[in-house]
Amino acid sequence: MQHASKRCSLCLFALALVAVSSTAAPGYEGCSTPCKCSKRLAKASTFYAQKFESNVHNLVKMQRDLTRLLIAATAADVATAQTELPALAAAGKAIQGCEQAVTGQLSPLKTGLPALANASAKLGALAKRKSTTTTVNITARETSSYYKNTSFKNTPVVIDSADTCGHEAEDAHTSFDNNQDDEKNSILEPSEYHGVTVTCISSGSTNCNSAVQTAGTGYIQFALTSATHEDNSKPTSQWNTADTNSDVIIHGQVNIAQGTKMAAEAALKALKSAAENKVCERKLDDYATVSTSPLFKRQAICSLLNQSNNKQDSTNPPDKLTAPITAAYGEGGKEYKTKLWEAIETLKPSITKNKERAELDIKENTLLE
Repeated sequence: MQHASKRCSLCLFALALVAVSSTAAPGYEGCSTPCKCSKRLAKASTFYAQKFESNVHNLVKMQRDLTRLLIAATAADVATAQTELPALAAAGKAIQGCEQAVTGQLSPLKTGLPALANASAKLGALAKRKSTTTTVNITARETSSYYKNTSFKNTPVVIDSADTCGHEAEDAHTSFDNNQDDEKNSILEPSEYHGVTVTCISSGSTNCNSAVQTAGTGYIQFALTSATHEDNSKPTSQWNTADTNSDVIIHGQVNIAQGTKMAAEAALKALKSAAENKVCERKLDDYATVSTSPLFKRQAICSLLNQSNNKQDSTNPPDKLTAPITAAYGEGGKEYKTKLWEAIETLKPSITKNKERAELDIKENTLLE
């Protein structure tokens, strides 16, 4: 168990992300744009990394508490030892369950987090490209339709980019809730179309159908854009006649985001499944965690009823164990922390340190840092 917790701890530095709640915004919906899907995937990555970190933290806390119980079991305080042995018997099983939950998350995290990051980056980049226009303008010089080095402006390439995704408000389409069904957490895989708006002006606002570009005022311009749909509003037929229809749009489809949906949704499903195990949320200093274990009852019969050879987890009559357990932990376990855990913290068993006898302060030396 210790070995597994060390392996898990090594992952923490790579998974340290800003904490995020999985609480869904009102009216939680599937993400509707590349930007919103990118944001949701980023939040999902953070949530599952945080969930893993929390489980590892709880596992280490359980192991520290197990150490306390072991020390108390060997201390000279017989009364405390008797009351802690049932909890100690149940602790091992609880820790084993948490360890299995933690190690079960490792593989989905190893493959899932990179898949989510890759999909989020691709969709975020697509959203940014949608708000970016790159323009090149070449003006006729000296003689009609002559293009020279002076045809380019001082800034030959003009890039107009508005980071609308970075400033988009958070809403029910960008938050992440792991409790939602697969349909609500589905991811878009839009096609991307790279378009070029070609503008040809002979003079004034007239296109180049029947006249060359006039020196100084005639020009040809290319504006590069990206979209998730085909723009057929300005077909090449616009240049069939000589008029003010100076623009045509030509475009081609690219598949930069191909496979994003399948990979991201598979990762979300695997991460959700691995994170569903709640055993690491149990605490050894919580009476409900230990008292429901058959091992607790079996050891309670041994320790509290002085039946050292007992192998059963029940008594006859069934309420035979009620009074001793109530005396040890209070009615319904209400004094479990006070009578056991606070008592353990007062223990200062003798140890050998630097070849000298000393007292071990359990409270100071086994707390989770």
